[in-house]
Amino acid sequence: MPCCGLHEYRRTLPMKYMVAGGLVFWTTFIAVLLFGLLTVWSARGRLLLRSEVAFLRSLWRETMRGRDSIPARWACRFSGAALRVSPRLAGLIYRHPEIPFVYVPLFALAGLLSGLLLTFS
Repeated sequence: MPCCGLHEYRRTLPMKYMVAGGLVFWTTFIAVLLFGLLTVWSARGRLLLRSEVAFLRSLWRETMRGRDSIPARWACRFSGAALRVSPRLAGLIYRHPEIPFVYVPLFALAGLLSGLLLTFS
């Protein structure tokens, strides 16, 4: 934001606060998930699990598909580079930013592991 002068108000957060916040967040998330799994037979347990699923879905959408998210920005760059190769591939990458960040590395890792297993077995 250097064009609007707002970069003067930008503050960096110390790493220990970021780690502590993430630890509190994920500890609470896992505790609620375990409580929901232990009480899945009750209405309260099922409600907790449904709310966890809805929260994860919204977190995924905000992280991957939010306009200002890092994966969305990089997917825009990747789709621009893929436009020369295939316009259809560029459109797919632009609409689904999780493809270059999640699926391609997972498939590459699976191919590498299967190749290693086939080589050494």
